[in-house]
Amino acid sequence: MDWHGIAEKMEHVYTPEEADKLAAQIGNPVYDPHGDPIPSSKGDLPHKKGKPLTEMLPTEFANIIHIEDEPNAIYSQILAQGLYPGMQIRMLEVSDRRMKFVADGEECVLSPIIAKNITVGILKLDKQVEGKFKTLSNLRVGEKGIVLGIAKALRGQQRRRLMDLGIVPGTEIEAQLESITSDPIAYKVRGSVVALRKQQADRIYLVTEDNK
Repeated sequence: MDWHGIAEKMEHVYTPEEADKLAAQIGNPVYDPHGDPIPSSKGDLPHKKGKPLTEMLPTEFANIIHIEDEPNAIYSQILAQGLYPGMQIRMLEVSDRRMKFVADGEECVLSPIIAKNITVGILKLDKQVEGKFKTLSNLRVGEKGIVLGIAKALRGQQRRRLMDLGIVPGTEIEAQLESITSDPIAYKVRGSVVALRKQQADRIYLVTEDNK
């Protein structure tokens, strides 16, 4: 169902009072699911933020904050890559012909004409990182790595828990203790020790000293 199209029709049917009531019921959002700003009842718009994905530099990390939904042909190509607002990315390669980046641990390639329809917010990292990525489960006890991202396969509560623990792009993580069965393994993250199952560690991507 084309909810976006239905919403555009309904905005001309609702009275201002009905629109305000509906907005209050859903928490008065300032951005729609595509990342477009939603004007207030007074017509005020939230401050525009971010920059086009095409302006990112190699090794930079960012969050996708907006995807332009027109023209529909380009928007469909972006959705086909599995990209969405809120996704974390790391730029790998920039040229006149293509933009190559890692999105939640998976490599994506877009042409500049497609990529310019995506707006990102640059993330400030604890440390600058370079090199190819591998999974957290590959770390041996005593080894350290810098988190690049979390695979899209980890969703919902599991994903939120990892992010609450500080496992986000740019964070240093160290394998500290292996259980008798090798599952789970204890990792040091931002001064705290957390236990992760191999199934989770397999879906966390990072870079280490030996693959820089």
